[in-house]
Amino acid sequence: MSPSRVSGESNGYRLHISGYSGTAGDSMTGLSSNNGQRFSTVDRDNDAYRGVHCSQQLGEAGWWFEACGLSYLNGRYLGNCGYSCLYLQGVVWYPWRNGRYSLKSVSMKIRPAANPQVTPEAPQVTPEVTPVVTTTTAPPTEVDCSALHASGQTTSGVYTLTSGVQAYCDMETAGGGWTVIQRRQDGSVPFNRTWEEYKLGFGNLSGEYWLGNDNIHLLTSQTDYTLRVDLVDYSGFDLYNTAYEEYSSFRVSSESDQYRLHISGYSGTAGNSMRTNDGWWFSTLDRDNDIDRLHCSQWHGQAGWWFRGYKCTDSNLNGRYLGDCVGYWCQVLEGMFWYTWRHRIRSLKASSMKIRPN
Repeated sequence: MSPSRVSGESNGYRLHISGYSGTAGDSMTGLSSNNGQRFSTVDRDNDAYRGVHCSQQLGEAGWWFEACGLSYLNGRYLGNCGYSCLYLQGVVWYPWRNGRYSLKSVSMKIRPAANPQVTPEAPQVTPEVTPVVTTTTAPPTEVDCSALHASGQTTSGVYTLTSGVQAYCDMETAGGGWTVIQRRQDGSVPFNRTWEEYKLGFGNLSGEYWLGNDNIHLLTSQTDYTLRVDLVDYSGFDLYNTAYEEYSSFRVSSESDQYRLHISGYSGTAGNSMRTNDGWWFSTLDRDNDIDRLHCSQWHGQAGWWFRGYKCTDSNLNGRYLGDCVGYWCQVLEGMFWYTWRHRIRSLKASSMKIRPN
């Protein structure tokens, strides 16, 4: 890696590293980058994974954890346990031997770069400063269903947003003004789609569809949004066959960050099954961004979703539409599930994901 630098304690011993080459695979500046991360230890949680103390979870190592990462050379020394080692607990370099293999030995060494260019520090001079006033034009705000609702549109249906993107607006549920980003109700639209399809969106706006990761990012990057998820089961008792949850903070990063999910502030009746998705990248049947040794999308109905590593996910609303089945007959893990409400062995009848500014 060239160049490499570690900041002082006041900056959390932050790591600055780039310029990978070698034969082991890029575990420090690749998909789950250590670059720019602060150092964490068993008693100091500086990682970027909200709600998880990566050092405690991964061998109590001191390391530059992100959320949490793909390399831990200070993990537990587990000896010659091969691929039966405790997952992500040992001395790990994921692209070379994955998360179950603990290494025999490692070393990290540094030396100055060849012919470093050193610029002498100039004396500190405080110049006289003439205030300069500049004006900037803020980027236009994307009009969503909430703005349309506020303008007097109170009928649910398909509307055109500012950017020309069309979306279904739910103008009735919990005060209305919701932009629907996902809906499943009858299995008429398959959700085993490619990265590009999930990026752009697909389906029938009056029925089942995915709004598109680019569009979801565009909306949620302009202000703070709430996500509401409504679920329907096949139970014959109306009182028990619906549930909902809301997250007071919901945002999806851009494609350059693999549409990473940022979600928190749970309330509702279905249980917090998306707590395991916070901080993780989006994966599809042709893009494996999770850190499990398995390809989680392929194991979970070839869905596009924010899969993590160990056990993949506690929720997957984009799995296969399996109908009214349960247990063995439901192809466990492949359907639409919400673990804290109906576990993984019950595939749901319907779901919708909708967002609204806070």
